[in-house]
Amino acid sequence: MNRRKFLGGAGAMIALPFLASLRSRLARGAEPMVPRRFVGFYLPCGIVMNNWTPAVEGPSWTSPILTPLMPRADKVLVLTGVDNKPGRSDGGGDHAAGTGAFLTATHVRKTAGADILSGVSIDQLLAKTLSAGLPLPSLELGTDGGAAVGDCDTGYSCAYARSIAWSGPTSPLPKQTNPTAVFDRLFAGYDPDASAAEVMRRKVYRTSVLDGALEDATSLRTKLGRTDQSKLDEYLNAVRELETRIARPTKVCKPGARPPGLSSSPIARAR
Repeated sequence: MNRRKFLGGAGAMIALPFLASLRSRLARGAEPMVPRRFVGFYLPCGIVMNNWTPAVEGPSWTSPILTPLMPRADKVLVLTGVDNKPGRSDGGGDHAAGTGAFLTATHVRKTAGADILSGVSIDQLLAKTLSAGLPLPSLELGTDGGAAVGDCDTGYSCAYARSIAWSGPTSPLPKQTNPTAVFDRLFAGYDPDASAAEVMRRKVYRTSVLDGALEDATSLRTKLGRTDQSKLDEYLNAVRELETRIARPTKVCKPGARPPGLSSSPIARAR
């Protein structure tokens, strides 16, 4: 008797005697855990919805834009009727307000100053569980950079327009747009032929650099206003987490070829 039939008849089976077909079997949870990942993919200028939304419900759905997913259609759910209402702006600035609310579902504060306010994004909430114990809990990547300060959209801070990942209500996570820098973040310093002593020496060196940064930051704190002190505290916590990750034993896969740096052309970056 398969699981679906068992669940469907559970109410009637309660009074039945033990049946061999219902005896305990290996639970899926007892098998090796399959890695689970979350990817938030953001398109800033929207979608042609009539070419995105499937015309029919069920496993036989089709969509012109989602055609590349068709080989895995039986494993894909396309949700419709979802409305992130907190992403609506307070008059103008629709792009920034919508971007800031994309993964936070929070109505961001309309400001172009330092008093930004959003929420914790779902990718960072999931990272605490899905990436627990990993050296890099999450990666924030993009095709177009830019500063996170100033007015980027009718009174909305650039922090909203240029960040979709938020570790806290006032802490947007900057994205990396350079493939070479991403590669170096993942694999820099990796040497399959390095001895244990060499690996330890590199860790000690990196930790000493971080300690120096903490000393300077602590000294600077007394000279800052309350808002900037809060920002600095968040930075110090991030540095401490980085120090902890460096000290933790890690295993990395063998990297492939290091990608070239970015072209100065915006079109080349988009490609």
